[in-house]
Amino acid sequence: MDNNKTRLETDRLILRPPKMDDFGAFHSWCSDPENTRYMSFGPNNEEKTKAWLAQSKPGLDFAVVIKDSNAVIGSCGIYPDGKNYMGTLGWILHKDYWKRGYGTELGGELIRYGFEDLKLGRIQAPCAAANYGSYRVMERNGMRREALHRKAFWARLDKEWVDEAWYAILAEDYFQKNLNPTVDCCFTEGNNWFRYRAAAIIIENDCVLMAGNEGVSFLYSIGGGVHHGETAEEAVMREVLEETGVRYDIDRLAFIHENFFVMKEGTLKNRNCHEVALYFLMKSRGTQDVKCSSTTPDGEEHIKWIPIAELQDYTAYPEFYIEKLLNIPDTVEHIVTREIRRDTLNE
Repeated sequence: MDNNKTRLETDRLILRPPKMDDFGAFHSWCSDPENTRYMSFGPNNEEKTKAWLAQSKPGLDFAVVIKDSNAVIGSCGIYPDGKNYMGTLGWILHKDYWKRGYGTELGGELIRYGFEDLKLGRIQAPCAAANYGSYRVMERNGMRREALHRKAFWARLDKEWVDEAWYAILAEDYFQKNLNPTVDCCFTEGNNWFRYRAAAIIIENDCVLMAGNEGVSFLYSIGGGVHHGETAEEAVMREVLEETGVRYDIDRLAFIHENFFVMKEGTLKNRNCHEVALYFLMKSRGTQDVKCSSTTPDGEEHIKWIPIAELQDYTAYPEFYIEKLLNIPDTVEHIVTREIRRDTLNE
């Protein structure tokens, strides 16, 4: 395989060959029962970890390193078969770095590397069917569940046999997706950023569902950017399913919000933001049973039910929620909020 590369990069990560100097970092997760709960190895003693490092193969095995801190937080790899047609993925991250989007990021790069550089035709990976974090990494990267084998995987922490799921993606699916990417209606010009957004107002038992992530200190409404060629209604249905794991139906459009603000933190910190958002009131399902399943550029999301009467106790956006959700108008209301003046946008 002449196309092997020994160093790969993503926005936040460097994937490079493991080395013996990485032993301390590697052994911190390889010896941890919780970290190896759904792995095919471990918990390791020191000899086993050293043996793995000694036999690791450049271009196939990688240490996962955070660019900003140079911290080694995990390992990953892609392993082609003898015909160089089918490759199998594997990865592990230290548990302190779970739920930050790193798995999705490295998984996407391994898939790109497998198809574009190694010229594979198929990429697959197994996981314990109960390992939600692992299979969501694969689903976010376009892999599909192809099989479920009952009680075929040994869960090390639980010490029991559990179901095993197999996921895969074909080269033609990967390249077709990349020829026709889903792109948000969003653009940046200088320090100015614009987005067309669809948002969902989800209320159950006088509580509203809000989202947050590890990159920001505030809560925000459920929703996201409308994709090119997508209606706002289609976008909000997609976003709700992606973020909650369940389907909510639309009741009606409630608010049109034009918002001019300066982002105070996160990946858009200090940007002048102009957002046009359509807020849809969703029909109640009669239950607060939801499961967060989304990642943002600022890390893994979390969702939280907040009593509407207590929203004022949180830093939450949009701010008009505090007043309007107590008495949602029967007609569509157009709201404009302006934190920055128009004449300062190009300064």
